[in-house]
Amino acid sequence: MLNGEYLLVKKGFLVEYAMKRFNARKNPDSEEYRDFSANRFEQALAYARNIYSFDGVNATIRIEGPMSVDGPDICDLFCGLGGCSYIDIFDAAEKAAVDVNPDIGEVIIKMNTPGGTVNGCDTAFQALWKLSETHQIVVWNTGLIASAGQWLASAAHKIIAKTPVAFQGSIGVVLNFFDYSGMLEDFGIEEITITNFESPDKWPDLKTEKGKDVVIEELNAIYDVFRRRVIQGRDRALGSGKVTAETIDGLRGRVLIAEKAMEIGLTDIIEDSSTQGSGDGVSTLDADGPEVQANIDKYNSIIQREDEENENEGTERGNNMDLTKLLEDNPKAKAQYVDAIATAREEGAQSLRAVVDKAVPFLQSENYPVAIKNLAVDVVKGSVDPMALTSAVAAVDAVSENKASAAAEKETGSAPETPPASATGSVDKRGKIETPEDYPVSVAALRHAQGIPVEQTGGA
Repeated sequence: MLNGEYLLVKKGFLVEYAMKRFNARKNPDSEEYRDFSANRFEQALAYARNIYSFDGVNATIRIEGPMSVDGPDICDLFCGLGGCSYIDIFDAAEKAAVDVNPDIGEVIIKMNTPGGTVNGCDTAFQALWKLSETHQIVVWNTGLIASAGQWLASAAHKIIAKTPVAFQGSIGVVLNFFDYSGMLEDFGIEEITITNFESPDKWPDLKTEKGKDVVIEELNAIYDVFRRRVIQGRDRALGSGKVTAETIDGLRGRVLIAEKAMEIGLTDIIEDSSTQGSGDGVSTLDADGPEVQANIDKYNSIIQREDEENENEGTERGNNMDLTKLLEDNPKAKAQYVDAIATAREEGAQSLRAVVDKAVPFLQSENYPVAIKNLAVDVVKGSVDPMALTSAVAAVDAVSENKASAAAEKETGSAPETPPASATGSVDKRGKIETPEDYPVSVAALRHAQGIPVEQTGGA
């Protein structure tokens, strides 16, 4: 519930918030309100409070709706306003620090929020910043990151707009204040405020210029901290001086569409899956290319380590080990593979998937020599053309098949059957009767060159 004195919210949201709550409270005994209280409130509250999840590799923190210390109350949830508690964000950051292995995982913050109260905001920011010193944090803007949301998002190493029409910004502070004096006068009520002589500004009269100046001074002090937090985070992500105080002041509290936010450094990447590979939209290949390669290398390292462990244990994998089975048996490897493919958004990066699919089974199979495995590693890393692996595997398979055929002949022999008197043909080493018409032209030519009649029984 937004009951803080000072607020960090997008322009216009506070009015919408107040109107929805006012309309809901006009008739708390309505059938719809009673139904929500009895049947849906607990489920809605559980969804609002359970903002943390961990999949074994990556942690996700979900921030939706207005933020406050206490989080949403029943009226917020009934109105569909949602909400998130700063306390829950703080707790989620502490859980992620324990759950996530920073060598292979990251913390994803999915945000869609108009902002929240000042009270509790910087405490949550400091928890996320502390986490960011040991773990990679990525923020996903799924629609709106405004005001207090921008404050918290500044703790991330990267901010990704998940749609070109995502909005971001609204860096500023407002006072949550309503003037009820007219209504009180209608009821014959007069407000009288008295402070001690030394503390006249403790309760400034906002109907006077002097009182407004006192409040503006407090708002400016909060804004200075807000602006400093944004610059602190963006300096780490983009380099010192990329986002300046002058840039932020020039926004004058506005929210920006993703493309404009990226131009000034508030957003790092815009993802648009509908245009990828077509040459349109915003390209993320240049920015994510090194990370794609890093994920592939980490995944490959895990595969090799698993393979070495299984070889030491004498595990037989067989020739039918495919990538699907491999990933099912190795959750961490699967997470790295999925992450690499998700990051490879552009056409060039997508080709890595085909390479990995082709090379990984050979890393796991014991039917191929070390040279093939080393070649597969080089293919995954991009230093060798995949066709080289295909040719090498075909050569090894051919040699293996010849050895198997020779061993079978040595064991069973290849005595020919006597064909029927009416048949003109020969018997191959598998006992099949062949006729001259069955021979490919190349085989007939080879036998002719060797002086072997086509009608003669084969086998050698």
